Amino acid sequence: MALTESERKRIDDIITPLIKRGQSPYHICHTHKDELMISDKTLYKYIYANFFGASSTDLTRKVSMRPRRKKRAVKVERSCRQGRTFEDLGAYLLNDPDTDIVEMDSLIGGKGLGEKVLLTLHFTHSHFMLAFLRDANTARSVKLVFDDLYEKLGEQNFHTLFPVIKTDNGPEFTAPSDIEVDKDGVIRTNVFYCDPYQSNQKASCENNHRFIRMISPKGKSMNTLSQAHIDLMMSHINSYARKALGGQTPTEVFLKQHQKIDGLLEKLSLRIIEPPDIILKPSLLE
Repeated sequence: MALTESERKRIDDIITPLIKRGQSPYHICHTHKDELMISDKTLYKYIYANFFGASSTDLTRKVSMRPRRKKRAVKVERSCRQGRTFEDLGAYLLNDPDTDIVEMDSLIGGKGLGEKVLLTLHFTHSHFMLAFLRDANTARSVKLVFDDLYEKLGEQNFHTLFPVIKTDNGPEFTAPSDIEVDKDGVIRTNVFYCDPYQSNQKASCENNHRFIRMISPKGKSMNTLSQAHIDLMMSHINSYARKALGGQTPTEVFLKQHQKIDGLLEKLSLRIIEPPDIILKPSLLE
């Protein structure tokens, strides 16, 4: 683990500013491998040995989880789930097992009435995620998001990107036909529901939310934010290299998967952020 002083300073000059932006040792080592020539495991050892200006306390930590509250009974609208259960999804995938499922969820900002909320759409194959700011957590606000996406993307592109949507039993998702059918009665996607209280059935989406919480912590109001802020946040998150993708970014995988759709990022109001410029801390939105 020995380092010369000049080598320590050279590495420190590269990694410390990036760690203070919220970037992980893995991301830094992957995107600067020709300069650093060390593994993320080694870099972790150096950091914990206090070799650099950035210390272990600067490393991004997992979002702390509060003790679970006792679950309250949730009224599930049975009619909307008919033919759309998790079991029905399994049967659907038997005919097309390679379908890219999009997981849908809501992410709450501050507590209380009048608080804005995010709708998140997570593409499980690429780990690419979209997020949309809504004034209220209602079924109508969800419909408006999909209507806007449908208009921007066009019928064929929308169907290509959203063949199947999997979501939970939240009241904002109890009007599935508003999502599935356009104003002319054309089927544009298929909605399925997880079993009640089974968040593990859309674990990929839940896991990706941790990046949003690094920038917009749980409990912090989103009322001062605009959709432009959310697009900026998602551009940074989607440009962040993932070990699960072999060092690729969600944006890279997503664009390769849908390379036939011209100007896809622009249609989604997103852009690529270069590795050194990625920020995964609240300062991004300040």
